[in-house]
Amino acid sequence: MHYPVAGTEANFLATLAAGFLIGAAFSTLSVSGAAFTSLFQALIGVTTALQPINVLSTSLAALTALRTYLRERRAALPIAGLLIAGVALGVLLGSRTAVLAFGRGFSGAYLAAMGIIALLTGGYIAAHTFSGEWRSESALVRMVRRFEGLVQELRRTGEWRKLAESGFATVHASPHSFTFTFAGEKLSLSPVKLALGGAAIGFVSSLFGIGGGNLFLFLLASVYRLPMHLAVGTALTAVLFTSLWSCANYLLLGMRVDWVLFLNLAPGLVLGALLAPRYAKLVPELWLRRLAGGALIFAGSFMLWRGVLS
Repeated sequence: MHYPVAGTEANFLATLAAGFLIGAAFSTLSVSGAAFTSLFQALIGVTTALQPINVLSTSLAALTALRTYLRERRAALPIAGLLIAGVALGVLLGSRTAVLAFGRGFSGAYLAAMGIIALLTGGYIAAHTFSGEWRSESALVRMVRRFEGLVQELRRTGEWRKLAESGFATVHASPHSFTFTFAGEKLSLSPVKLALGGAAIGFVSSLFGIGGGNLFLFLLASVYRLPMHLAVGTALTAVLFTSLWSCANYLLLGMRVDWVLFLNLAPGLVLGALLAPRYAKLVPELWLRRLAGGALIFAGSFMLWRGVLS
């Protein structure tokens, strides 16, 4: 099938399968949505900048997956809101800088930069799983143990509706502190630091045409030490806003969308994002983190290699 704006051709079934893999990976790990979309574009020989396709794909996958995360209370909407509060200005500046830095071409510098970001965040996320923290009694470890124990119990009883009863709940909110519970454990975060983190992520994500899932996940899971089973749904909520805002800015700046390519990816994206979150809760915390880190390292290595050779 010919993709006019992308300037290339690809098999429809291969595009559909790529959409499914991207949707499943992104909705389960909140990473690699835009990275793998860009990787797929590079493999089929895209010759023009398709950052809008990246952010549209992550938007669709995030919107589809959030139904499951919200129903099971595995998404912290107030935390996502604090991140989003800092995102808008960062996205506005980042998308304009992207056009100045990379123009409208799918350049080697663009691929290499995305690869470096994926490698750095993926390497840290994976390396953290081998640290001594997992043998401690930190709030993160207690949350993980209680959540995984609850999942094992519900697998035996089949009463999955009870999962939401131990999900995210706000305890206290003020300009200085935000306190919540998850799996019966309490944790406090700084609203100001969350908003500043959102601003930085908004700039970087729009600069490189990514939804920011890996950066949001890095901030929440590695910096603020939230369990993956809460961090992923929260990151997807923030990514949905970031992606749509980025896409709007790209369109205002005159960048074109290959709707044929997007519509061929869309069915696979939706199916993957519908199915994967239902089973993600069965995967242990350490393996989710290692999968997220490994996915980013793989995608980052490939894009850096292709970027250097371009």
